[in-house]
Amino acid sequence: MMRLDAILVLLCLHLAPAVSSSVATCQSLGLRITEIELDGAVKDVVWLTQNVVFVLTEENTLYRSKDDGRTFENVMGELEDSEVQDEQSSNGVVEMYPSDADERRVFFKGGGKVHWVTYDRGQSFHTRRTEFPLGEIKLHKKNPDCLLVSRMSDVCLGLSDTGFCFNSLYVSYDWGTTFHEKVNYVQQFDWGPRDNTVVYSAYDDEHVGDQYFQSMKNLNLYRSVDMLRTQENIRLVVRHGVGFKVSQGGVYVAVAGEHGTMQLFVSRDDAQSFLPAVFPSELQETRYTIIDEDDGTVFVSVEHSKQEEGTSIQGMPSDSITVGDIYASVADGDVLFKDDFESGLTRWRGKHAAAVPSRTKIVDDPLCSGGSSCRGKVMKMTGCGEEGDAFSLESFTCSVSYPCKVSFWFLGVAWQGFSDGFPGRYIWSASGEEEKGVHHKVSKSSDQWTRVEYVFPRQHSEFVWAEGGRDAGRAAISRVHLMLQAHSSSSSSSSFCNATYIDDIRVTRARAEDYVMSLRDNTRDSVGHVDFHILRGPRGILHANVIDAENRVRTLRSVDNGNEWHPLEPPGNDRDFACEYSQRKGRWVTPTGRDCGLHLHMGHKRKGTPGRWDRRQHKEADERFGALVSNEKAVGIVIGVGNVGTELAGRTDEASTYVSRDAGRSWERARKGTSVGDIGDQGTILVLADNSEETNEISFSIDGGASFQTCSFSSDVELEVRDVLSDPSVASSNFLLHGSVPREEEAYFFSVDFSMLFPRQCSDVDLAGDPGSDFALWRPSGEKQDICVMGRQVDYVRRKTTARCFVGKENRLSTLVRNCPCQEADYECDFCYERAGEKRAALKNVSSSSCVWSCAGREKPTYPPANCLGTYTKTRGYRLVEGNTCQGGLDLRPQLLVCPRQDGVKNDAAPSVGGEGGSSEQGGRRLSWGGVGVGVVAVVAIGACAAASALFLKGRGIRGATEAHGYSRLSTGENDDFALADQDDYDDSPVPTPNNI
Repeated sequence: MMRLDAILVLLCLHLAPAVSSSVATCQSLGLRITEIELDGAVKDVVWLTQNVVFVLTEENTLYRSKDDGRTFENVMGELEDSEVQDEQSSNGVVEMYPSDADERRVFFKGGGKVHWVTYDRGQSFHTRRTEFPLGEIKLHKKNPDCLLVSRMSDVCLGLSDTGFCFNSLYVSYDWGTTFHEKVNYVQQFDWGPRDNTVVYSAYDDEHVGDQYFQSMKNLNLYRSVDMLRTQENIRLVVRHGVGFKVSQGGVYVAVAGEHGTMQLFVSRDDAQSFLPAVFPSELQETRYTIIDEDDGTVFVSVEHSKQEEGTSIQGMPSDSITVGDIYASVADGDVLFKDDFESGLTRWRGKHAAAVPSRTKIVDDPLCSGGSSCRGKVMKMTGCGEEGDAFSLESFTCSVSYPCKVSFWFLGVAWQGFSDGFPGRYIWSASGEEEKGVHHKVSKSSDQWTRVEYVFPRQHSEFVWAEGGRDAGRAAISRVHLMLQAHSSSSSSSSFCNATYIDDIRVTRARAEDYVMSLRDNTRDSVGHVDFHILRGPRGILHANVIDAENRVRTLRSVDNGNEWHPLEPPGNDRDFACEYSQRKGRWVTPTGRDCGLHLHMGHKRKGTPGRWDRRQHKEADERFGALVSNEKAVGIVIGVGNVGTELAGRTDEASTYVSRDAGRSWERARKGTSVGDIGDQGTILVLADNSEETNEISFSIDGGASFQTCSFSSDVELEVRDVLSDPSVASSNFLLHGSVPREEEAYFFSVDFSMLFPRQCSDVDLAGDPGSDFALWRPSGEKQDICVMGRQVDYVRRKTTARCFVGKENRLSTLVRNCPCQEADYECDFCYERAGEKRAALKNVSSSSCVWSCAGREKPTYPPANCLGTYTKTRGYRLVEGNTCQGGLDLRPQLLVCPRQDGVKNDAAPSVGGEGGSSEQGGRRLSWGGVGVGVVAVVAIGACAAASALFLKGRGIRGATEAHGYSRLSTGENDDFALADQDDYDDSPVPTPNNI
């Protein structure tokens, strides 16, 4: 329990037999090694700010460090009643929950009815006593006092023989001081996208009995808009919602249908309404995993088959690998309006068509203090009028058939709505008060910029115009203008008007939940984990494993969000396998002509909840081979374990550890054998340790992976190393290594400190690229050294490999971004189109990379469509890859055309820009085994593992697109029925869903 310094280590261990080693000791190379005495193996590690680290052991003992993990102390003596053991439970700390909302706070869950919290990073602890053991805990991401917890009934815990076994949901509004029971028979629960929203699934009240014998058809999805404070603010939003996931991309719910079928629905408006995922054909399997990222990109893995019984893939059990296809989300529709106010108020008008909005002007960001976080020019509104102060000059259509997504940033109390004049009939769709017609609640924000985003409208009842307009009441909407207004804190007086700032307001056509094929035959496992890695840092770079026609697992890489895939180039310093580049074939091949390259295992290790690493390792193979490691603070650095050859090998003696400094484009072997490892000092330090054999050595690099040295961290013991960890913010120069000796019960824990190796801190980060600066500029490139990736050139600041200094936490490494002209590589195939490939290209007299119609058995849409009103969209077979920011250049996007004039019909009933009125189509992406495009059939799907967080769902079938055509949005009627609103139906009464879902 006490820490051992170097003298105590010698005194205690001088009689132990020395471990022979032919390498230098780490101390002789300038590293500081400290062995930390713990009472058991490491269960969890959490890093906080100000160099505080908590370690929890398997013995439920808590340790705290206040020097970034270099020394630790046992703090169990500071936890009141931590030695108390309740019936059917263990004492001590069993789990740690760091707060997203307040980085000083941590909730420590006890094994029984006693728990602890800290408000100050562990300088003091406070006891929380409950009447029951706590189950799952969900901390609020913005309100540090709020948490959701589950409780299993006494029957489940074996504490009672009467009653039923079920799960209950409780909420605390005071940081665990008191808990309030809210829902019984709850299955899942989570905080919603907005601050006051709670989403949960529970069984119908009328079905009693043990919860785990209930039918899934009795499970429904509910939504509370006041943190479960009142029953009247809870609504059933989806019937038969058997599983859901809340993420940055929205709320995903799987709905059970007939005969074991299942369908996915997605909400982008805080679980108020949902869009269905429409598949173009019947799928035989319904296992799928949703993988979403912080930038809004969503990938969906849909399992379609399993390895045949008895087959294996080089040492990997057949039951550990299944196969699925990866689908990528489609970006939001056309931009209807956007303004960042850098050009003044030229796109805005005041009341009664005044040339300039009243009490409105353009100013600099009031919170700007220099640096990259400044927003530049913003709109300032100083008056609080009525019926709007600023109106967009342009108008557009937002309707149930053509919903809009609205987003903007604000300071103060911003109200935003729509009006059909200057002023005219209007409706507030985003405001600071709960009143009829308000779609989105906007809270006051004076100390930070706050972003608002929502979809409007959800249903026809939202088109109830305010009383100030002409002909108040329900009306079919046509064209509208954006309307903005500052608002007072007190509705009774305008003298308290808040100075309100608005920036970057935009309206786009709301995204349809359409997905295009990204990659076929991706490997996954029966639990739902997917061999698919989104690189942290540069956007759009992916790594994935696939099974080819010869039953070989191979690794591919994409630099454009899955549009094109290429094999990994073998490292130049790994010649254990003959793999050479063929100029004639344009790819890497063996002497016998078989494709070869570098193949990597896809265990994951990434930053999860605050200060914690989340290891997503699956399949027994991943436990042996370690994780694929990347971090946005160590841009371009990737650590992976695999082998060079024709396929991924399943034996550890064939594996090596590789490092890339250019986001996976090229690789070098760091050491032979499998490894666990981590990255520190913003990419400067890399540490690796063998995890397949007992060892007392580490390999490390202090030049960002350009070179490695090996040293011995202990002369007394060889360990089975479980992991090497550093602060997930990648700013520390200290690493934690832990493991055990197989023949002993004792666990070992070491601090490996590199700070003594660097005589100074790096300087001149603002002069990166200059010969006198310690920093250089690095620019990602494509497979063919393209300077533009995802439509832009990005220069990242990194420490020079030759600089002998540490970056530290103070230096913030920035990026420089420039957009490129669009070219063919920036586009993917639209729905129902796929790459022609070489065979079809010859028949159709087009290039192999051309997108051609691929939906056999479906009629190609004709243009203009029947009953065309206003404008329509005509595809050219291409769409811009999601996240691509190219500007100008080659334009292959769908065309916006004006409908032919029809007598007696006004054209302004349809969207003026963009629109989703085109036919449903299907898409495809390009797969290359060395630069040659291969046709890929695509389907439409929708979609989570988190940051990549994952939702894994399973059923017996997914309904095809033909069963859902004619339905646009899923909404909730007044009777809480789960209903779909038909595009042509202007009746507010609920509409039955297909197949009675």
